[in-house]
Amino acid sequence: MARGQANLMDVADHVVGTCTGAKPGERALVLADETADAELVGCLGAALRRRGLWAAMLTVPRIPPAPHGYLTWGEPDTLTGSVLLQHELVIVVMSTLICLSGAVKAARGQGTRLLFIPADYDLASCPMLHEDLDALAGLGRAVVRRLAGARRLEVTSPDGTRLSLGALSALGFDDARLLGPGELDFFPGGMWNGIPDPVTVEGVVRFNASLYPLGRLREAVEVHFERGRIVRVAGGWEARAWERWLHAQGDAGIFDFSHFSGGLSATTRTVGHDWEDLIVRGGLLISGGENVLYGGGNAARAHFDGVVRGATLTVDGEELLADGVYRLGEEGGM
Repeated sequence: MARGQANLMDVADHVVGTCTGAKPGERALVLADETADAELVGCLGAALRRRGLWAAMLTVPRIPPAPHGYLTWGEPDTLTGSVLLQHELVIVVMSTLICLSGAVKAARGQGTRLLFIPADYDLASCPMLHEDLDALAGLGRAVVRRLAGARRLEVTSPDGTRLSLGALSALGFDDARLLGPGELDFFPGGMWNGIPDPVTVEGVVRFNASLYPLGRLREAVEVHFERGRIVRVAGGWEARAWERWLHAQGDAGIFDFSHFSGGLSATTRTVGHDWEDLIVRGGLLISGGENVLYGGGNAARAHFDGVVRGATLTVDGEELLADGVYRLGEEGGM
């Protein structure tokens, strides 16, 4: 699909109308950092007001990311934290994802809905503006149902991935929509997630699509896991650079398996930006380091995501994904 440029007001109307569950009379906030596109922020505010919401805009300094290139444990200032509590809907346009912060947890606890949009992503050319979100959610539900109760998962690919995992916990999916009080979601978004017991994770993964922080890969990076821990990295110059990055984090937790996920979006492509690469339909995501965001207990100060395309996922001996294509029939919205 060609990546055309959309008018930012049309983009804002689509995001607000399709993803936020905005209701007339609600108090809404567009929270941006200094890296955000001011025109997009203004258009989001206007789109909220068009729907009868009371909408405010607040721009704050950028928060340095840690543990990830866009994730942070850091807290926003006390003013920002208190402002979050005053609104029922918050659209966050930031280069740093503050969803690990106590301020966001407190706001969600009182029912505030939050939609995160990456400030360094060109929303005007986002193919997910044309996504059928009902079909995406239907596929996500079907995948989660299939994975629930599964005892053994195996991932294979023609170029050498051979990975086995045990049962998944904290199963769920995101669909780029806020449907209830306290929900948090992402745009673009669309990914199912689960966390295995790390000691059940054994084998080799050949990342052939993208790998944080390298982006889109030119050659495969081979990663060996034993009992859920990285014990070897092999490949060319990208593999060597990535291994140096792992060691540079200064946190042994980055070497531990984090979460296992898969993309649900039919419109997105691998472009070298995590927010789009991770949600491409049929891609499988292998992650390491922090997994608190997805319900795990690894509070490492670092995190990575990598994608394998064209793989087969076998669940208790039956194919759920074959060569990058879901095998779910009509119940999965295929």
